[in-house]
Amino acid sequence: MAVDGGRVAARGFQYQYLRTLEALLERIDDESIAALRVEGGSGADGINTVDFDLTGDGGERMVAVQVKSRQPGSTMSASEAFGILLDLVVAVNAKEYQLITNAQAGPGMKDLVTALEAIDDFDELRRSLLATLAGAPSRASQVSQMLPSIIERFCRARVIVDDRDDIEIRYHLASRLRQFRVSAREGLGEQSAGLLLGFLISDVLRRAADEGAACLTRQEFRERLLVPGHVLAQSLAVRDWGVVVGRVPPIPDVPRPEIITRLNDVFAPSIDAGVRTAALVGLSGIGKSSQAAAYVANRADLYDLICWVDAESTSTLTASLRQVLAHIRGITRASIMEATPDELRDAVHTELSRYNGRWLIVFDNVTVARDLGAWLPAVGRGDVLITALDAATRFGKAATIPVEQMSRDEAVTLLRLRLDMSDAEYSSHIGLLERIVNAMGRWPLAIELATGYMHGCGIPIHQAHHYLDRLKQRALADDMAIPVGYPRTLVAAIDMCLDHVATLTKEEPHTLQKLAPLALMTAAAYTASRQIPIHLAAGALFAHDDELRNPDFRTAGPMFVGPESADLLEAVRELRRFSLVDFDEDLPHEFDSLVADGSRTIAVNTIVQDVIRRLRETHSGMFDLLNRLATLTNIWMTSSLHAGHVQLSYLMSTHAEALVENIAAQQLASPQILLLFGNFAILQRDRGNTLAAEQLWRLEMSILDQIEPVKDDDFDSELVTMQIKISLSLLFIDEETRTDVTIDEVIPWLQDSLMSAQRLALEKPDGAMELLTPLRNALHNPRGQSLIEHNEEIATLNSAFADLISRLPSTEHSDALDAFRQITMELQTGRDYENAERLCRYLIGKANFLGGPQELEARRLLIEVLIRLQRWADAKSEHDKIRRRIGATPMLPYTVNMMIHNVGCSCAAAYLLGETLDSDHAAKLLDDLLTWPHAKPISGTSDEYTQKFLLLAAINDLANGRLLEGDEKLSRVPRPEANEPHPTNEDLPSWRLLWEYTRLALLQRAWHTKQTYNTLD
Repeated sequence: MAVDGGRVAARGFQYQYLRTLEALLERIDDESIAALRVEGGSGADGINTVDFDLTGDGGERMVAVQVKSRQPGSTMSASEAFGILLDLVVAVNAKEYQLITNAQAGPGMKDLVTALEAIDDFDELRRSLLATLAGAPSRASQVSQMLPSIIERFCRARVIVDDRDDIEIRYHLASRLRQFRVSAREGLGEQSAGLLLGFLISDVLRRAADEGAACLTRQEFRERLLVPGHVLAQSLAVRDWGVVVGRVPPIPDVPRPEIITRLNDVFAPSIDAGVRTAALVGLSGIGKSSQAAAYVANRADLYDLICWVDAESTSTLTASLRQVLAHIRGITRASIMEATPDELRDAVHTELSRYNGRWLIVFDNVTVARDLGAWLPAVGRGDVLITALDAATRFGKAATIPVEQMSRDEAVTLLRLRLDMSDAEYSSHIGLLERIVNAMGRWPLAIELATGYMHGCGIPIHQAHHYLDRLKQRALADDMAIPVGYPRTLVAAIDMCLDHVATLTKEEPHTLQKLAPLALMTAAAYTASRQIPIHLAAGALFAHDDELRNPDFRTAGPMFVGPESADLLEAVRELRRFSLVDFDEDLPHEFDSLVADGSRTIAVNTIVQDVIRRLRETHSGMFDLLNRLATLTNIWMTSSLHAGHVQLSYLMSTHAEALVENIAAQQLASPQILLLFGNFAILQRDRGNTLAAEQLWRLEMSILDQIEPVKDDDFDSELVTMQIKISLSLLFIDEETRTDVTIDEVIPWLQDSLMSAQRLALEKPDGAMELLTPLRNALHNPRGQSLIEHNEEIATLNSAFADLISRLPSTEHSDALDAFRQITMELQTGRDYENAERLCRYLIGKANFLGGPQELEARRLLIEVLIRLQRWADAKSEHDKIRRRIGATPMLPYTVNMMIHNVGCSCAAAYLLGETLDSDHAAKLLDDLLTWPHAKPISGTSDEYTQKFLLLAAINDLANGRLLEGDEKLSRVPRPEANEPHPTNEDLPSWRLLWEYTRLALLQRAWHTKQTYNTLD
């Protein structure tokens, strides 16, 4: 990597100004020192030789200093050091002279340092210098010619070889600042050192640039060091530090020095330190994130870059890392939004590994510890701080620091601040405050909730003992409902808030409005913690069972609670009064045209969710509420996907995932719950999560085996079982390498399904046809044909299914699947592209019936057809429609990957082989394709498939003038075999031909640019 001269120079000045500050701080109590002058001061002699000096009351130089910074590992010889000192002592008269350098001692340097420190006799020093500099004749000659006055000054000179790096100097300065402020009895010393040091460094820089302001008196320096604590606190509260990327939580106003000290020990500055990791672990609301923020405030001066990453979920983590990458590279976030999570992770790790300064990255609110490992940077000069709930898991070699309850003094201080008590009130109620914090277990969240309750209920401090007594009763009464590891006082505080919500609405004339806040809160405890649609949560109370059983209602789309039933914003307001919820980002799809607050969502703290689930799980009506919530979640998820609202469907899938997990943990079952399990499994399969889909279907099937069979208009146990067995069998046929399903399971499943289908054909022939058509198509695919050829039982079953299907009437759904097969055949053979376009547009016109995924698949095929017809503008328009619909979500990976693969091949061929106009259009569309967030093969696909993607990326680099990058990618793609089957469609080149033409294009460019490429060696 080329040397960045500007950055090297900047770091040299940084070292100089750090040592300048250190020199004055070391002499802060030295009465003989009156001022410091940066860069020699205004009008001073030796201005080009002196980096800084310390002067006395009369302006006389007490110490003149030259600072020389070197790159790590560089050396300085005795000859070079002597020359620098000679210039300094000749230029100015001072009581002391110093050469300070971070270079390692070179030839003769140690002898020079020793001589200057030990010898004060002029003649003896001259002889020693001559001996040390014998190998440098010109320097020895200068020693011989030195006047007595100069050699006398030399006796007062010293060389200081400082082996510390900038981090260690900053650490020493910050520690010294804190010691000085503590000795002066100024507050906020621990918290403010980083900010104060940053200000002092910037002040020195300003004085270096302004000759008129170069002088800083010792008294002025003392005043800066002792800036009032409240001023620093205000600065910390509102300051945008500039080096922090990400949203840092508020810095706590109650310090917890024990935790910060342990972090300081783990991250103590060290020259040889690589990446070090610490994990703050403990329950929600215990103060992990706030203590991480306190460390950032305390040690901000030690880092060149601080990154705060919200690690609650993969989506928040990737969003934060996109911001980090944009900051490091100095580009807009929009330009990196399309990177896949793996690409994003690798890019951030690469940038951190080569980052010139020291960095800190905070992974905040980690919920699944095992998923974090791959995201942790392993190389570079930096520290990693993790906050997580999981105290049982080690994060690699991380130092684990438990965050436990506050000390007595810390808890009392927090309570006093939240109650806004005067000194007089505090003194007269100190005993009561101690009783309250002890009853609350000295947990920060419990204290926050308790004070919120007191504020909300208007309880004055002198009546708090009533609250304390009731809280104790609650804690004892709820003892059996407390989750393992949670303090009872925390659960009691939350339970009391819920009780008060109920009390506030007790006189509400409208019964459902009275129940709305608690029902909304209870339902929200079972979903994901972010972006919970308020109408989804409230629907668990307001939806009527007869509506939920109505097929037309279930397919109509999300259900909304009308204002005549309840005012949900008022319900949310009641919950917000006790910090139980807060408003979150609106839904990614606009519903406000249907109802004013249709897009509003809330967020709930995960500890509140955990506690509420335990508190409410035994209440009467919980099964019915969860049953309705499962039905509504299923409706929201499936209807949004059917309507083509892909991003909303993805959000709803996160709520379905949490709900499925929580319901499964309670071992609840009903037809509505099983439908949610099955549809969520389909969504997982369509997202490429085949193992997750398989596990859900197996769970659903095991539950069906344990309950009484059901057969009515809403649910048919035999039909659902048949669907599951066919779905699991299709996983094996289509995705053998990414599933645990075996052929020994598939055969009896298909045998059972055949018998069920034969019975279903007599009652509902249309339903039988729709269930069997995907199986028929899968068995006609190459993988299915291979199974038929090599397995006699599969072949027999295929014949039986084919015979049954031949006797069933076609349906609109089966006709659509046949149309898809016909389009694929036209594309493969190149016979009739106009017919293929007609069929694509026919399917798109059936979007309301087929649903969003099928519509987008039809549009994907339409793009291929339009390219064959050389209608590039129309193809680009269809591509953009798909891209807008799917966005950055990981939904529909098959459609996206097949589009990139097939359309990419056509674009690559047109670019390399087509006319100039086609080539330009093709290059642009290929670039658009490969900047998708999902421009990467699905996990588990073959090496050949991965190599094709890499070949397309190489061609894209070539088209965009990135010749070296394209050559590097092509060098990793093995030359396709000569016997590769040629496409049945003569309009398409083989992948071997694409490889050859790419190599030829690189050869032509190499000839013109005189560059050597890997593939041409």
